[in-house]
Amino acid sequence: MTDNPMFNKIIARGDNGDLDIGGMKGKVEYTSDWQPVDGGKGVTCRTWRIKDADADVDGADIKIDKGGYTPIQLVNAANVVVDAPEFGKGYCVMTKDEKIHTSYFDGSTKKQMVWEKGMVIAWVAAESMGLTEFESPAFSDAMFSNIPDEQKTIKEYPRLPLEKFRTEVNRLKKLVNKEEINLTLSKFLDLAVKNLWSECDAMVLKVCDDPAYIYWATIDGFVDERLDARDLAISIFEQTKQAELGEKQREGLKQILAGDENLHLRRKAAFALFKYGDHSREVIERIKDAVANDEGLKGTADKFLSQLK
Repeated sequence: MTDNPMFNKIIARGDNGDLDIGGMKGKVEYTSDWQPVDGGKGVTCRTWRIKDADADVDGADIKIDKGGYTPIQLVNAANVVVDAPEFGKGYCVMTKDEKIHTSYFDGSTKKQMVWEKGMVIAWVAAESMGLTEFESPAFSDAMFSNIPDEQKTIKEYPRLPLEKFRTEVNRLKKLVNKEEINLTLSKFLDLAVKNLWSECDAMVLKVCDDPAYIYWATIDGFVDERLDARDLAISIFEQTKQAELGEKQREGLKQILAGDENLHLRRKAAFALFKYGDHSREVIERIKDAVANDEGLKGTADKFLSQLK
């Protein structure tokens, strides 16, 4: 699924109930206690309004437990409706222009999702996460409707790929519980043991731009005790079209470069770092080492070094 272009976050929360939404400031006054969200798993919310606000606005705090998910919902009405992650990590799946988009929030992303009428939306938490939901005009039950599992199409929007959307949400549910990751990893390890490297390369290309696999590589893959699992994690960053490395991603690659017991993996880590603009002495030395001592990597290493001339 493709990444959705997210909007810059305009919601800021203060420690004393202060709230700033695009310059509209006020204090939060809670209008309900925490309560479970119907149709979700591990999801609770409490509603609020902005005290003494002139505009017809309100919102809710939403918490999703690790591995939890919101119900799949249809947006029936939306003037301004925003979901802004405040902490934690997870995925947002939504439809736009009859296409499915999956966005990953890593806890530091200063972005938010803005809903439009006719969208289908869902959140899946990789770690416990919190959202601020904001509505203008104020929330009404007619704004959203849960889509039951047995529903195959949406009458008003017959071309929306509802079944594919549900498949993507279910895939993410498995991913956050490591089911799909473990299956893919098992297949990759089996191919590596058999030295079926072209098949391994094909598997890397299949998953390298998937936000869920990038997340796995960042958090678990670099430190996996199995050599071929670390190989898969590094290979993802060698091949992904991700625009830049995150701090943890760069740190993980540098740790492998500096101290992995396997020299082949240290060379591959150097390739990934070079790709993202790291031309440090340590990286260049390891690439030169690949030219001299690793026939399988020599061609790629030569291409990197030629860029320095």
